[in-house]
Parts: sequence; structure tokens; C-alpha cells
Amino acid sequence: MRNYLSGSCAAAIICLLPTLASAHSYLRTAPADPSATGPATCTFPDGTHPARPEIHCYNPQQFIEAYGIDKLHKAGLTGKGQTIILVDAFGTPTAQADLDAFSEAYSLPHKNIHFIYPNGVYVNPLTMPDPKDPTKQVADPDKIGWAGETTLDLQWAHAIAPDAEIVNIVTNVTETEGTQGLPEMFKGIEMAAKKYPNGIVSMSFGTGEPTFTGQEIDDNMKGSFHDIFAEATQAGMTLLAATGDNGTASAGLETSLMMDIPATGYPASDPLITAVGGTALEYGWKWDPQGTISDYMDCKSRQSQERKANPDAKLADCPLDLMNSQEVAGSRIETVWKEDWALAAGGGGVSSVFDLPDYQANLPASVKATLDGHRAIPDIAMNAAINGGVIMYTGYQIPGATKLGPVWTSSGGTSAATPETAAMIALAGQRASDLMGKQVGIGSLNRILYSLGSEDFHDIVPQSFGAQNQVVIDSNALYFSDLAMQIFGPGSETPVQVPGYSAMPGYDLASGLGSPIAEKLVEDVAQARAAQDRRVVLP
Repeated sequence: MRNYLSGSCAAAIICLLPTLASAHSYLRTAPADPSATGPATCTFPDGTHPARPEIHCYNPQQFIEAYGIDKLHKAGLTGKGQTIILVDAFGTPTAQADLDAFSEAYSLPHKNIHFIYPNGVYVNPLTMPDPKDPTKQVADPDKIGWAGETTLDLQWAHAIAPDAEIVNIVTNVTETEGTQGLPEMFKGIEMAAKKYPNGIVSMSFGTGEPTFTGQEIDDNMKGSFHDIFAEATQAGMTLLAATGDNGTASAGLETSLMMDIPATGYPASDPLITAVGGTALEYGWKWDPQGTISDYMDCKSRQSQERKANPDAKLADCPLDLMNSQEVAGSRIETVWKEDWALAAGGGGVSSVFDLPDYQANLPASVKATLDGHRAIPDIAMNAAINGGVIMYTGYQIPGATKLGPVWTSSGGTSAATPETAAMIALAGQRASDLMGKQVGIGSLNRILYSLGSEDFHDIVPQSFGAQNQVVIDSNALYFSDLAMQIFGPGSETPVQVPGYSAMPGYDLASGLGSPIAEKLVEDVAQARAAQDRRVVLP
């Protein structure tokens, strides 16, 4: 889907806007800017802040406290004996050095990364031949985007499960829409299943189901790709994938254009996959917007026109601050992920390809009426917010950029939620191993998740913000307006409003079962896994 690429945006009208450089991973970053002024709500280890000082972020300690993972760490559950496998195109040329720097900054143990290269060893050059002069190399936004994606995957899997082994599957071709790039990724998963049969696979990428032809659905989605997932599951693997950052919308096969119909993302929609959606976590602060999103877009549109008329002009601040917030010690608020100011929302909806799996047979009647016998996603959700993202470190230098690495950034998207959830399952795998007295993984997760009680999840319901409660976050509908297209450019908007799904008590198509109450969920998942080995099958 859409990426937020690292780089200086001090001169930009709006930092953190969609760039359609790639249509694959769900990474969104807020780059550091040493010149940023104003009271910062996010401070990186080197003392810098995001270019927009109102952007909040979480370091590992803050994040694990927000979900109760710190209690698991104190109990000795750190992922020891488990293996987390991150799947990425191109990878990053500074993977190990950056993980070491991140670990040093946050007092995490050193961990060597293991690599799987399905098509031979590959080092991401971050460049491509210059279209105007093929004898020269220029920065490749797609490869740079994947380098950021890979960095986020590695560092936040390690932050949540610091003693788990880390494996990075790195392919040498991009993954876009349709089947492009997927065969190489699936080859890597096949290789990983043989070497790490109890591993936990995290996939922070996806493509809209409608971008597959009927033949590709039969041959790949329901055929060879599903067979690989089945073999991996039978080997003992746990498979997770991100649901995306466009709400119910999706980029089409021509990745510069958004489709005008609701669409779910693949591979998250495969019933063998645990689909990870997005929430917005406010931990220690509360969003207190002034005005509405319409006020915000009106102001940004005026600024955009002023910038076009005079690129060097100093732009006046908007009179109403949509990003206003209040620091509230000890506060914890979690909503469905819908950040209209950034044209972002958590993916979720109804598969057009896969039938309703039996583990979803007991979903509420109101939800099942919407499904028409098809698979619902997400299954679970975790923080994906940009305003409230997670810190990561990138040491690579971007060729030709005015601002070079190394740099600290804050990142969001279901790209963050998925490796974090995978790492949490590694803690459950360690606990299950302790209970069973042998090394095991959790294996197929969804049947266990849907057997758990509501006490294992933060229920994600509608919430209102602002002095007059004028902003309501209650669905995963992607923001739509003509102004947004003017500001963000062609391809950033759907041609028409694509309806979203409402957040509601219990399971919903915007946040699934909810976000994890980690201390309870990890224990209950581990107990359920241990119980599987205690069952006696009668003849």
C-alpha cells in the first residue's frame, strides 16, 4: 500500500503524507528534524524530534507497559527458544548494525539476525538505473521504502521478544499488487518452514484481493500459495499478516489509482493467517482536537495553494489545531485506527475469495449477516497509529537525499502492529514450552484466539474527542474529500467514498476481537496450546 518515506520534511506543507512510491508494505514514518521547534511530545535517543512536534511516539519501555508486556518480561517470558521470521522484499543494507544501535539505545540484548535468501544473497543498493541515463544510479523509493519496512520489522520484533531468534527472509524483487513478488516470498516461507518448523512468520505487506485474476485466485490464492501456508501450519508455524492502512479501500493493479469498491488485503484474508488490524493507542496523553477534519483540510488546501504561488513563503499556522493534545499521566485510550489527517485507517472487511472458516462460526449474528458466508478480517489488532507510533533507527544513507542517515524515526501502520503481535506470540510459545516441558511453538493461532474470553482483549468501541466531542472515531472508513485529492495528489484518494465498518462491542470488522491484554492473552494462549497435547482422541 502507501509508504511514508524517511527524509527531511521541514519545508513540506504537511509532513507524513502518502507517497505512492510503492504499493506493498504498510510502513509509515515520521522522520527526525533537528530544526523542529516547539514543545516536543516525542524525543528520540539522540535528542531530536519529529518534524512535527505534536507527533507522539513510544519507546520500547512505554509500549510494553501500555499492553502489560512488561509484566511478562519480569516473569521471565522474553521469547527464549522461539523464532520470529520477518518477510521482506529487498531488505536493508544496514540490518544488523541498525538492530545493534537500537538495542544499545534501549538496553536490549544483542541478537544476531539470520537470513534466508530465496533467490541468492542480496544486498539492497537503495538505487535503480536513472530513467534518463541508465549508466547512472539514482535513489529508488521502492527499495528505500522496503529498507524502512525491514528495519521496523526487525527492531520491534526484538523489542517485544528480546530473547527470540530473529530471521529475515529477503527477496530480490519487489512485491506490488497482484502476484508480483509473491512467489519469491512464498519460496522463502517454504524454506523457513523446513529450518524453523515452530517459527512465527510476520508479513507486513499485502495486495488487494481484486487485483488477482480469476486464474490467479484458483492457481495461487486458493492453490499453490494456500498449500504453502497449509504445509507451514502443519509443520507447527504461526502465520500472521497485516490487514493494511487504507481502511476498506485498496490500491488497484495500477498502483497509482485507488479502487472505488471495498476490498480486503491478501495474504491476511487467507483463513490460515492471523490477520492483524490497527488501533490508535494514546498512552499518557489524550487527543484534544480543535475544530474538525474539514476545518483542517480547508486550511491545508489554502496552504497548498500559497506554497504553489510562492514556494519560499512562510505559511501561517492553521487557526484550529486538529493535532492538539493533553498530557494525562496514567491515561490509556485505544480506538479503532482512523487518522483522517494522514489518510490512514486500519484494514478490515469481508473477503471476496475465502469462505467463512469454522472458527468464526460463532461471531455475532449482526456481523455474520454482513459476511454472506465469507471470511472476516481482522482477527486481532494492535497499535498502528502515526501520532503514537514506535521509534526505530535507520543507519543507511539515501543516495542523493538532502538529509542522510543515520536517523531516528517514528513509525506506524499495521507494519508495526504485525511484528509486535508476532513477538507477543513468541512469549506465549515460550510459556507453552515451559508448561509442556519441551520446546514447542503455538502453531495455528486463530482457533485458539476465537476460543478465548473477552477478558483477554481491550474492546475497541467508538470514542469522541474535542471540547464539544465534535470528532468521533467509530469506524475504519478511509477519509474522502475532493480537498484531500488536491492536497495529497492523484492516487491518494478513492474516486468515491468507500464505506467502512463500525467499531462496536465485541468482534467487529474494524478491529477484530480487539487488542491484546498481553498478560492474560499470553497465558491463555499458552494453556490452550498445552491442552492440545493433553487431549485423547478416542477411536
